Amino acid sequence: MGFASQAPTDSTIMAASTIPLASPDDWDAAFNSAFPAFFESIMVPNQTWVGGDDVMVPPELSAMIPEQEDWIGSSSIFDIDFSLAIDKAMDPLPAAVPMRTDEVDTNGKEQQRTMKPNSSARQRHSIFLEDSPWLWMPGSGSNAFSEHNRIQVDERSMNLAASPHTPHAPSVAIPDDLSSQSRDRIFQLVIKTANSQISVPTFPSNECLELLLKVGITKRLETDAWIHPYTFSSDKTRTELLVALIAAGCVCFGDPSISRTGLVLLEIARVALASASEEDNSSVRDLQYLQASMIWLDVCGFCGYKRKMEIAESNLQPVITALRRFGKLDKVAYEEISPSASDSTEVTEALWRRWAQQESFKRLVYHLFEHDMLMTIARHRQCLISYAELTVPLPASRDLWLAPSAESWRALYLENMSRASDTRASSVSLRSLLSTNDMVQFLPRNIDRTLAATTFLYGIAAQIWEYNQQATVLKEQANGGDPSNTLWLQARQHSLSQKLRDFEPSLANLPATTRLIHAFLMMILNIDIDTVMRFAGKCGELEAHRAYHDLQRLGETYWDQHTCV
Repeated sequence: MGFASQAPTDSTIMAASTIPLASPDDWDAAFNSAFPAFFESIMVPNQTWVGGDDVMVPPELSAMIPEQEDWIGSSSIFDIDFSLAIDKAMDPLPAAVPMRTDEVDTNGKEQQRTMKPNSSARQRHSIFLEDSPWLWMPGSGSNAFSEHNRIQVDERSMNLAASPHTPHAPSVAIPDDLSSQSRDRIFQLVIKTANSQISVPTFPSNECLELLLKVGITKRLETDAWIHPYTFSSDKTRTELLVALIAAGCVCFGDPSISRTGLVLLEIARVALASASEEDNSSVRDLQYLQASMIWLDVCGFCGYKRKMEIAESNLQPVITALRRFGKLDKVAYEEISPSASDSTEVTEALWRRWAQQESFKRLVYHLFEHDMLMTIARHRQCLISYAELTVPLPASRDLWLAPSAESWRALYLENMSRASDTRASSVSLRSLLSTNDMVQFLPRNIDRTLAATTFLYGIAAQIWEYNQQATVLKEQANGGDPSNTLWLQARQHSLSQKLRDFEPSLANLPATTRLIHAFLMMILNIDIDTVMRFAGKCGELEAHRAYHDLQRLGETYWDQHTCV
């Protein structure tokens, strides 16, 4: 799952955007007051109170998380313990205490805002919009480097063993060495892109950049690896991709200063990629350009900073469009590349590099689909890639992908072919997996089975999204609508539920994040997640109250349908 698998959850993102609460003394006084908490208020049977002048904001997860002195300054999201204080998780929110936040404007001056009980409805809605973990209004003057504007790496603190993210795979030895010329290219891109907007007291050394670069590459190998480590050459790599990989390595370290440097470099990569496509539009068909774009989308899409997350979400479509218009979502763009025992060393080397290039596109496409589905789940928005259009052959096995040389690749390939079943690997795609329920249990030996199983699960996630959208529309029909629609929904729900249950035996060998997604899909197949988010306060007090009654009816219906006979 790449960086997405290490990304903050929805609760992490909410915590990154919440505001500090009142002092502990105020909290103690509030607990003894007669004011109800947010959830207690919206669950009252009479909703005439809703829309009054009293302020009642949704409960914030920051109340359960250790306080930080400066979210974007001395600390960062990369070195914060997000574990919840379970003993306080169910405490009521003190509605009697005014919620306040200290903000810093573009001139560096502190501003204080307090939500007064007598605020007008319009003012209350404006404050709710600013503090909502789902909604966001950009601040005036915010730009690429307004959050982080300094490149400074303390090379003495670069200890891989001390990193909480275990970023480096020691079993993978990348043969490439970063040359001084490549370092100069990176520095030139930084200066050209950022101009005078950032501070660079000292630029990292060759050894430092090389370590960060290799960490960024090997981090990609944890789950659905899509950057080939053994054909990688820094001297032949686009500067934007080098910067993105180094930034990814910075983010994995866990050291605050190194992590913030990574966020600055990701902004530089983003701006530089946009500039490159304007100068030469053919660059959007280049594999390295697309890989660099995918890296910053991966990290920034779930980084916890609202501006970065919104930009990453909105820039996913251009990458998908580029691959679609390039024909890389269809099987016709890929050929069968097979070595033979009689090939010379030069021919085998050329075949290996051509095969690695083609496999990189396959893996990038399926990683992009996975990222798109994660964004759909986290943001509750329409997926941008249809599972039905993905006829791309599933990537080759991980052993083949990580073969360190052309000779070892050929030996493994011929060995796998000699033991292969009748099913051709080139004919197996996400579409074919979804069309045949049991195919995922009997995949050819020369296919990456872990990636195929995970992709299959995200394909089911896309189908569940479709089902939920259809169910949302049909439940709005007057008088229940056409009875056949209800029968279809019930049959579709049963079919999807059966697919998830049949998939359970495969979970034992899959990453923990995949097992979590499976459990989440089982949940959203039986409940409207949009209603849950509205109940949590996504759209304000009135919608939360309405959502509560919808959930009540849903619960009654569920138990009626599951009464033991």
